[in-house]
Amino acid sequence: MIVVGFDGSAPAVTALRWAVDEAALRGTQLEVLRAWDLVEELAGVLSDRGMADGVPAESEVAELVQRRLADDVAALLPGGLPDHVRCRAVEAHPVAMLVDASAAADLLVVGPRGRGRVAGLLLGSVTLACVQQASSPVVVVHG
Repeated sequence: MIVVGFDGSAPAVTALRWAVDEAALRGTQLEVLRAWDLVEELAGVLSDRGMADGVPAESEVAELVQRRLADDVAALLPGGLPDHVRCRAVEAHPVAMLVDASAAADLLVVGPRGRGRVAGLLLGSVTLACVQQASSPVVVVHG
């Protein structure tokens, strides 16, 4: 199984597309993971729909995040979500989520998440932590 971290950023989209192709070449499953935070997601839900409907339960927020992840990934891939790809949103810190997932993975795929000319050559903090702590090999896909 291949695991790819996905946060919707341009580097994550590039990593996702590479991971989809690599999983198909290897004939293996791809798990697309997105970390999320309850407070951040609640704030987003409340700003989208207002307080009139009340504060949603954590399970409702989790369902919304999961659905949005699957929809976002399907929209980025020609023909939608392939059979060998599954999406999972996890309420966790991105590093913890990806490092934990790497224990059962053959490969962990991440984007660099650097910004700008010089920063684009560097690794972001999540990527660097994954490279240092993952149990599986890590591929950092640059654009």
